[in-house]
Amino acid sequence: MFSDHSYLTRKACNLRQSMTPAEVILWQRLRRRQFNGIRFRHQQPIGPYIVDFYCSPLRLVIELDGESHEGEEKALYDAKRQTFLEQLRKPYGQSFHCS
Repeated sequence: MFSDHSYLTRKACNLRQSMTPAEVILWQRLRRRQFNGIRFRHQQPIGPYIVDFYCSPLRLVIELDGESHEGEEKALYDAKRQTFLEQLRKPYGQSFHCS
């Protein structure tokens, strides 16, 4: 149904090893349950996409948009991913998108 899981897992691993400065700062705050004891995952595959940060119990996705999200092609990809993630979220509550 979704993209090859092993491919996404390898890609997520590579992304974890090449974090942006913003991801490093946020990950330092979220890792090891430092934020209210809540567990976050970094570069987590969800369906055919990889999200920057994910909290499973809250079904919360955090995406940091930076240079890697610039350009028209990337904007279309991000919009498609946003729609996919919002469809997953709908039964559980409101989703928010901050620009």
